[in-house]
Amino acid sequence: MIVLVHLGFIMFFALGGFLVIKWHNIAFLHIPCALWGVLIAFGGWICPLTPLEMHFRQLAGQTGYDGGFIGHYVMQIAFGIILLSVNLCA
Repeated sequence: MIVLVHLGFIMFFALGGFLVIKWHNIAFLHIPCALWGVLIAFGGWICPLTPLEMHFRQLAGQTGYDGGFIGHYVMQIAFGIILLSVNLCA
């Protein structure tokens, strides 16, 4: 569940500006999310959801991962898409 919240936040941070164009009322949510995302990205901070996710992973008997959510999941998905695309084009 935490992973889905994490991913949802990142998607809203990255693409929420497009939603604001259509629905102006969303700006009051998107602007704080965008500021928080920028502070985490450029400030070298760790999102509070990352330690929470690690805690629940350890309670479930799983191992955590090094770094943050973006470095682990988003880059993993990006590499998977790149590999799939290269293989489909070959």
